[in-house]
Order: sequence, then structure tokens, then C-alpha cells
Amino acid sequence: MCTRKSQLDKQFVHWPERQKYEYSRQARYKVEALFAELKQQIRLRRVRLRRLWSVTEQFHLAATAQNLKRLAHHLARKQSPVQEPKYRKGEVIA
Repeated sequence: MCTRKSQLDKQFVHWPERQKYEYSRQARYKVEALFAELKQQIRLRRVRLRRLWSVTEQFHLAATAQNLKRLAHHLARKQSPVQEPKYRKGEVIA
């Protein structure tokens, strides 16, 4: 029979271990998001070629296309000027 104290002892995680877990969780989320993008937007659900070398080549081409797309998006966002609001602080917009 589990007591309340033993349940809390099992759930307790030391702070440094919790930090490592959070970092690992964030890294896994980023990687999974990139693979999901490859599968959904670049349509890499199935490989079109056979043999390990061909599959590797196809994956590298898809990853390169994904990286170029992300780089273009990043550069476009960086170059676009921030638009100042057309009203001043404290001014009421009607």
C-alpha cells in the first residue's frame, strides 16, 4: 500500500536533474517539429529511391531545402524594418 509520503518521494526530482530534463525536452520538441515539417510540408513520408546511399542522399537534399527555406525566412524577417505605431503614447485611438 502506497502512502502519501512514498508517492511524494517518487515524484520528487532534484533541481539539477530537472534542468537537464527540461533542456532535453525542449531539444526533443525542436527535433520532432523539424521532422514533422519534413514529413508534412516537404512530403518526405516515403522515400522514392532504394539503397541506403540513395535514401541518405534524398534525406540530405530534403534537409538542405528545409534549411534554405528557414534561412530565407530568417533573413526576410531580419531585413524588414519595424514599423512605428502611427500614434503616440497616451493618445486615444478613435
